[in-house]
Amino acid sequence: NAGLSTTRTGSVLVDNVPPSGTLDAPAALVTDTSVPLSATAADTGSGIASVAFETAPHGSGVWDSTPAMLSDGAYVAATPLPYDGSFDVRLHVVDAAGNHVRSTPTTVTRDTVGPTLGLTAPADITATSTPLSASASDAGTGVAWVRFEQRLAASGQWTAIATLTSAPYSTAW
Repeated sequence: NAGLSTTRTGSVLVDNVPPSGTLDAPAALVTDTSVPLSATAADTGSGIASVAFETAPHGSGVWDSTPAMLSDGAYVAATPLPYDGSFDVRLHVVDAAGNHVRSTPTTVTRDTVGPTLGLTAPADITATSTPLSASASDAGTGVAWVRFEQRLAASGQWTAIATLTSAPYSTAW
């Protein structure tokens, strides 16, 4: 060592600030096997390393992750929902320094099975009043309403007789 020395200078980025992210509100009810999700994410420090959407059966806390892709300034993915029921969905953003943030979960319900309906044939059609009745059920999301409609035999135009929002579904025609 003859008294020679070497000096190096450089900069180090210290990033201890988590990224930010906002999950766009998904549809509360989906009738498909996946839910389309979108979000925005940003990081002013080391940059975004990954963005994913996480799903869990409602209230379970057992999360599955689906990576998001950047498309036209938003992070997007079609996140699978494996069966009919309620699911919690959230956004997970990680920056290049390992800091991360998760959004507050929101609930999405998957219902791919339509309701069942049984119409009781009128016993006698009269000119004054004919009773109409039906039964309806839906195990997934329930029955929102039952509508009785009529049309002339040669017409394509249906008109409402009554719309009922709770059982018993019966009316006079």
